[in-house]
Amino acid sequence: MLEEHGAHFNHINISAALVQLAKLPPGPQPPQPGSSSETDALAWDAYASYEALLQRMLQQVADHVPGMGARQVANVMWATARLGSRSPDGFHPLCAALLALSLPQSQVMLPWSCPQELSMR
Repeated sequence: MLEEHGAHFNHINISAALVQLAKLPPGPQPPQPGSSSETDALAWDAYASYEALLQRMLQQVADHVPGMGARQVANVMWATARLGSRSPDGFHPLCAALLALSLPQSQVMLPWSCPQELSMR
């Protein structure tokens, strides 16, 4: 969906898509280094595809952060933290970069937001 319609996503669509990705079970993990079976090759392909999707999605989110409202900023920060914590090597570096980008926006938007803007309707 991201490849086909991602160019038309706005700040609401991309933040919702990131939240949905974060709600899914953890993505593929890289196989153990040193093994070379066909199953491991498939696992590497799945892991590479997932990482490419995550990278594209996080880049689109980063492009839309300045136009986000309080709800989108809060959702992006939650989803990014959840996705980042699933990395086998500690916190995912792409997620850490997006959180660093989102934090200044959250400090501006969230303290002054009314609860209705943040709540799910």
